[in-house]
Amino acid sequence: MLRQKKGYRKKPPFCFLHYDGVHIPLPDQSIDLIFSVAALQHIPKPFVYNLFFEIKRLLKPSGFAIFQIFSFQSFVLQEMNQEKWFEEIKRQITGKKTHWHYFYAKEELEIVLRYGTGFSAVDIRDGGGSYWTCAHCH
Repeated sequence: MLRQKKGYRKKPPFCFLHYDGVHIPLPDQSIDLIFSVAALQHIPKPFVYNLFFEIKRLLKPSGFAIFQIFSFQSFVLQEMNQEKWFEEIKRQITGKKTHWHYFYAKEELEIVLRYGTGFSAVDIRDGGGSYWTCAHCH
């Protein structure tokens, strides 16, 4: 994406950022909308939970975060069986390269976003294998 940005002629109303994965280098309350599809399920949960704090920090008082994230139903849809699950766990604990998806429960997202992170409004909708989540902080 960063390479493609160089070929973009007009100044877009958005920007591409490369950051360390922990702290997003933007000022507090500077973003109206944060939108993410098919990204968060590739990131280890502690980093996603940290990202929720960053999202809350970045959103303007009237801002929203909307994201799609895999539910455990997706685990079933991907035909994850005991053998595949066991092999994936072995790859992870031995440090081998893997393409793992992290799955979430609706209750987990609700508790982490509302009580852990402090979003005042959280709406989570089932999307058949994923959850569409909207979070607002004020």
